[in-house]
Amino acid sequence: MMRLLVSMVLLGGLVWFLEGERRGGRFLAVDEGFEDFLIANVRGRFVPKGGDEVVLVEMREKESGEYGAWPPEPIDWRMVLEAVKGWEPEVLVVPEVLNWGEPGPEFVGAVGTVLGGFPSVVLGVEGMYEAKAPEALPFLGGLESRFPKFGRVTGATEAFQPPFLKGLVGAPDERVGVGSELGLWVPEEAGVLPYAVQVKSEGDEVEWVPTLVAQVVSRAARSPYSRQRLRLGAGAGAHLEGGVFVPLTAAGGVEVAEEVVAGLRVVNALDLMTGSLAETLDAETVAAVKAARVVVVGVSRGDGKELRGLAGAMAGVLGMPVVKVLPLGWQYGIWGVAGVLALGIVQQGRRRALMKAVGLVFAAFVVSYLVFESEMVWCPPTIPAALLLAGGVLGAVIGKRAVGALGGEKGGDEGAGAGAN
Repeated sequence: MMRLLVSMVLLGGLVWFLEGERRGGRFLAVDEGFEDFLIANVRGRFVPKGGDEVVLVEMREKESGEYGAWPPEPIDWRMVLEAVKGWEPEVLVVPEVLNWGEPGPEFVGAVGTVLGGFPSVVLGVEGMYEAKAPEALPFLGGLESRFPKFGRVTGATEAFQPPFLKGLVGAPDERVGVGSELGLWVPEEAGVLPYAVQVKSEGDEVEWVPTLVAQVVSRAARSPYSRQRLRLGAGAGAHLEGGVFVPLTAAGGVEVAEEVVAGLRVVNALDLMTGSLAETLDAETVAAVKAARVVVVGVSRGDGKELRGLAGAMAGVLGMPVVKVLPLGWQYGIWGVAGVLALGIVQQGRRRALMKAVGLVFAAFVVSYLVFESEMVWCPPTIPAALLLAGGVLGAVIGKRAVGALGGEKGGDEGAGAGAN
């Protein structure tokens, strides 16, 4: 009984200590490494499938004669955005740089007013990029604070790194962009869009700035950039809150799936300027656009491949399966089971106590892998594994000795024999 009580006190104290360490983030690297291992073994399931998460509204260059001027002026943007606002999307993305110069045509302020009615807006900024870090600091026109930054980036090397921002070419008019997040649209290369770009700062430090694709995912997932983890190199991917995982290329890019682009829901902006939705669109499209979480409104030049590729990349990542971490209440239950098993090891005696503990840890690892493979659910392993191993150590130190052939404990029998001699 005394052995059981001592074991319960020691294991309880260990749980108390480990829980404090967990809350302090001490086991973050171990838990993240375990999650990365699980994801790496089911990475084939993270395939872009698309869906109706994203709707693209195109202002088509081939129909430029239908507009009052080209590129479209503020009055056209106002009409289109007013129609889109009625769909109540979670996020509005305007990749086009909304700037018509100074003094600017009429209704520039009206466009800003309409944008202010959306819950979340990301406006495009045009930049210049290069593969290696520029010698001078990039010219950002005083917009440095308007760009969000990733909190943690790991695995970046010279071989695996996104492009560097060399400078800005154009930014939205101040009357339009007030209160909106600014986003970089980096050109697609070989079917890949960068998820992040690097920006050189003072002291040769590098900041990591999300592109439009990353910003849409972050806003749709309601995941602050400071709480995200961007990993490059082997097993590259972006980890967001809520179990959202975005698979990336080793250099941090999102692959544009042609089948997703082909299945993208596309609406002609002219249809929104000539009548109500019911008058210009079929019932299926009306239902889809009203259910969309993200609406992209942009100017489609030429064959529209670039704009559709951007919207398709967004649709692809938003259609990925979600990785679920076991709720904390269930984790407590697993800790309890691990504690009971640890006490069982102690009570069974010293013989092979550590081997039993290691065997249970391995069995738990296999079960975790199988559950994740089928349900995409995982449990941080540090505390339950520590409890099992602690049970093995306690069993080896204070567990019952092995029973000898004459019915007594080996240590006691050997001592009695030595005294008789």
